[in-house]
Amino acid sequence: MSVKDIIEEIGKISDFEIKKIEEETDKELKQIKEKNSKIVEDKRNLIKKAIDTKAKELKNGIVTREKLSMRNKLLSEKQSVVSRLFDNVKEKLIKLEGDKVVSFYADIMKNSDIPQMDYEVIRAESFKNLDQNVVNQISEKTGVKMTLSSNTCSGEGGFIIKADYLELDFRLEAILKTMRINKESEIVKILFG
Repeated sequence: MSVKDIIEEIGKISDFEIKKIEEETDKELKQIKEKNSKIVEDKRNLIKKAIDTKAKELKNGIVTREKLSMRNKLLSEKQSVVSRLFDNVKEKLIKLEGDKVVSFYADIMKNSDIPQMDYEVIRAESFKNLDQNVVNQISEKTGVKMTLSSNTCSGEGGFIIKADYLELDFRLEAILKTMRINKESEIVKILFG
């Protein structure tokens, strides 16, 4: 075998080995590519799912916040309506005169558990419709002995009855506060169903 033949044979073997190496390399690259594309696709799917989940959470959070906001606004408006109702009741009670004053306070005092004692009646400064005659009429209807004091107390209407250690508040503010505590849920049901 001549040197030329040996060189040709080495060239053929080299070409064959190079081709074989290229094919193996291409095959390995293809496998790596397939493997990595599967990993990339899996990661892409995981990221997409995470984004979709976050988007849903954000949407639900926004919807929930809006629902809470609307609920709070509605509640605030209901409270405003109820407050205006009690303000109107207060204005009407301030304007009561004569027998209506006697009936109103007598009914409230009858519904209160008042111990039998002699009471001093201290009227609210602005409650000009309360004199000894009205106090006597309320006393007759309730069975509670009362005498009008020359002292006054703060408030827009009503009075405080006082005996030794006991003081009971029948000023409009106290009456309406108690009424609101006891009746507000019923009023809300009537007004708003």
